[in-house]
Amino acid sequence: MSYRSRQPFLLFGAALILGSCVLARTGQPLAEGLIQVSETTFQSGGHTIGVERFAPSGRGQHPAVLVLHSSGGTRWFAGDAMREYARALATEGNVAFVVHYFDRTGDTRTDDAEEDVKFPAWRSTLQDAITFAQRDTSVQRNRIGVLGVSLGGYMAIALGSIDGRVRAVSVVSGGMFDSIRGHLIRMPATLLQHGDADDVVPVGLAHEVDNTLDRLKSRHAMVIYPGQGHHFDASVDSIVRCRAVGFLSGELQGSRIRPHDVGSLIPASCNTSRLSAEVVTTSEADGPTRQ
Repeated sequence: MSYRSRQPFLLFGAALILGSCVLARTGQPLAEGLIQVSETTFQSGGHTIGVERFAPSGRGQHPAVLVLHSSGGTRWFAGDAMREYARALATEGNVAFVVHYFDRTGDTRTDDAEEDVKFPAWRSTLQDAITFAQRDTSVQRNRIGVLGVSLGGYMAIALGSIDGRVRAVSVVSGGMFDSIRGHLIRMPATLLQHGDADDVVPVGLAHEVDNTLDRLKSRHAMVIYPGQGHHFDASVDSIVRCRAVGFLSGELQGSRIRPHDVGSLIPASCNTSRLSAEVVTTSEADGPTRQ
């Protein structure tokens, strides 16, 4: 990859209340006690892959979202960050799967050189993870989304670019692997979020993805946070999570998000008084606009 070695993704302010960053598009958000959390596995490439499943309680079927971790894996703060996203997604009526895709290669954390070599195996495992999710009786098999942070964002783009079952992708502080750069021919609806002071995955790589999506005429939006690095400040981190969850929930639950509406994905309960962001949006019908 064309960026410097990453630190594991850390969630600052992990104690933020989840209810402050979920969007009630189909009714009131679920109380956290109504979320079912379980651990399960599936097989991929001869390996057992761990999965943490976060789902709304009760009957009925829901969209599914694969939640993809950073190079820090699923341990400690890096894993806790992914579980925060998963709980927020489940609160909004989605079944979220935190996929331990490093299990395919026996890693707990990685660096750039390893990732360039191993990402095809990880992507194959994530395709198997989609099949696994589609077999879940609580999942609407034709409503699959992917959310990835840092390395997970790279994986989300790599997966969404080749698997037509993916309907929406949300990327936080991610980019494209060198080996797929220039070779993308499709992407589903995509939301990119990035800090312009990121010295791990430079913001220019987010702009590169944005330009690629322009070329593909894919419906997408990009939000740039001035002064934010690879790890967002706690107050901004909650907004990033709000937008990611709101975008995926809207796309997968039938409320097609227009790119120029991305700025309005922040609910009133989220404190935006200190937030400064440039929303850069593009769609098939609309040229680039700024809000």
